[in-house]
Formats: sequence, structure tokens, C-alpha cells
Amino acid sequence: DSVDAIVEAYQGIFGRIQVGKVEDMEVEDIAEHLRDNGFVVLEAASAAEAMTILASRTGVDFVFSDVTMPGEMDGFGLARWVQQHHSDIPVLMTSGANAVVNSVDAFTRAPFMRKPYLPEEVEQRIRTMLRL
Repeated sequence: DSVDAIVEAYQGIFGRIQVGKVEDMEVEDIAEHLRDNGFVVLEAASAAEAMTILASRTGVDFVFSDVTMPGEMDGFGLARWVQQHHSDIPVLMTSGANAVVNSVDAFTRAPFMRKPYLPEEVEQRIRTMLRL
């Protein structure tokens, strides 16, 4: 469908997952795993791109983003924007940086998943947060 032509995505009964910029290999592994398990995955290279996708599409059910993102806005800023503009969409943040891990609650109410992790662990966390 048209979503497939615009972004790496696939149809599934569980809705769409927005994956913000995580390290490239992690994004490929996580996105592929989620697609293989029934999720539609929309990928964004920056917070600005994620915001554009979220503003122009309906049906995004979840946002998973690294704290460190290219561009002017980091993952904390993206999480705050999602919470302000799409409060019904849960956000899961990730990082491997110790300073970030220790200060995540000061920046956002979003749950946090520390690196490293397996794609299956990310899937389970998303399913738990979406109550699937």
C-alpha cells in the first residue's frame, strides 16, 4: 500500500510503531523483528521527521526512540512533543549512556529501556505497554 511505498512498513493487526533514530543496526534488527511479528513499523531519522509522520498520519499507536537523535531536537524533546500533541500514544525511550539513564525521569514521563537489549525484549515491552 502507499505506506509501504513511503516508509519501511507492513500491515499488521497491532497498529503502527514509530521507531525514532536508534543506532542504524539496532533499527534494522528491531524494525525487522517487529515486522516479522505483525507490527507496522514507520522509521524516522530525526525527531523532526518523526513529528512530521505523526502529524500527517493516523493510526500510530506507539513511539520507540533513542534519546540521542540527529538534528535540533533529541529524543526527550520528541517524547515531550508526543505527550503534548498525541497524549494517547505511549512513548518508550532508550539509551546506553549512563548519564542519560540516570536522568531520564527529569526530562520526560516516558518509560525507559536501557541498552543493550534483544529485539524480542523490545517487542515484549511494547506489547506490555500496549496491553497486547
